[in-house]
Amino acid sequence: MPDSAEPPFDHRAAQSWLAVNRRQIAAQQADALISRLLFERAQIQFFLGENDVALPTCERAADLSRNRQETSRIHAMISRIWLEEEMQELALWWAMSAVDRDPESAEAHFVLGQAQAAGDFLRSSIASFRKVLALEPRHQAARLALGVNLRLTSHHSFAEAIEVLTAYVDDWPADSEGWYELARATSLASILSHCPSDEAAPLFRQARTCAGYEKHEYRIHCWLRDQDETEAQQAAAALLPEKEELELLEPRAVVAYARRSAWRVHPLLACVEEEATPAYRKRVAEGLLPRRFLSGNVVAGLVMTVYRYAKQVRKEADAVTIDLFDLTEQAERAADAALYTARLYLQDRMSPADCGAALRELAQATRDDFQMLQNCDILQLENDRESCVQHCIWQGKPPAWYQSAREHFKQTQAAWKSELQVK
Repeated sequence: MPDSAEPPFDHRAAQSWLAVNRRQIAAQQADALISRLLFERAQIQFFLGENDVALPTCERAADLSRNRQETSRIHAMISRIWLEEEMQELALWWAMSAVDRDPESAEAHFVLGQAQAAGDFLRSSIASFRKVLALEPRHQAARLALGVNLRLTSHHSFAEAIEVLTAYVDDWPADSEGWYELARATSLASILSHCPSDEAAPLFRQARTCAGYEKHEYRIHCWLRDQDETEAQQAAAALLPEKEELELLEPRAVVAYARRSAWRVHPLLACVEEEATPAYRKRVAEGLLPRRFLSGNVVAGLVMTVYRYAKQVRKEADAVTIDLFDLTEQAERAADAALYTARLYLQDRMSPADCGAALRELAQATRDDFQMLQNCDILQLENDRESCVQHCIWQGKPPAWYQSAREHFKQTQAAWKSELQVK
């Protein structure tokens, strides 16, 4: 479902409920009742971001279930977990099982559509989302997904995609996801029709007024670049290597280039203050990237965007047939998104002149990466992540703003580790 469509989640209450649920399960003997309690437990664990425990809980619930409709719901949840873990084939198998158990379940067909879309079976996903809406016309997430997948399928479907998404924002005007997708479809339609228009710009700006827009901020910025960029950022961006230059590097060097861009802004994950959820804190404390965007903090969302571009670069480099265009395009975006992330982080902490100087330092370090990686032992760099994070991502002494951000990150991470140990 769209992030804004999910109700606010009270993590403290969830932990209390899990304790009650554990006692209820221990007191039960009937398989059917235990299965229902286990499924409820798995749902809470999933929303807490604890997929590693939610999955076996779901599997145990499925083993004890004696009702086809309830089994369908459990299998749909398992599919959602595998989707979040980016295991598309497993997600598709469990989603198909969910539909098989209950062909009239709107939720089972919706999860199947998600799994099909993740596997690039877009026409099948469209059929699944239409089935959901036939069963439940007001299914918000299916309405949005239908519009998105129509846009992705073919330019011939742009008109229908815009129609579906326009109706969606009319019904759910507070959802940033809807405005963002409508803006993308509108912009792409105008570009492909060779009739550029300004209709998309106000739609992108509208998306920024809604809660949950953070996950799309970098792409919104790219669409509105002419209106968004400061002179300082433009000057810094001019130092970044162009895509054509990155094509001169070996694929592993391009991976290292993108990863170093992410490592430089990694400490900014700790700038979330009191906004961090328990799941977010746990992942950062363990040295991992949070699984979900943190709604309400655009800088944290942008850091995760940079990492996703870096991850895509690695995926492209590990492919059987390397697509150099996609590889270098994602790397270019990672570096540019890192620069934009730093700008939003620094502009509230420095004067405009000092912020501009800091951005040039970051851009120059990225340019230095390109020079260094042309003749570097990439395998050694790939295997020396922690050393790279702490010492080698700045050639010379790291600038003061980075040292301050890293120190804050280390203190925050230590505090969150202490929270885990107390529990």
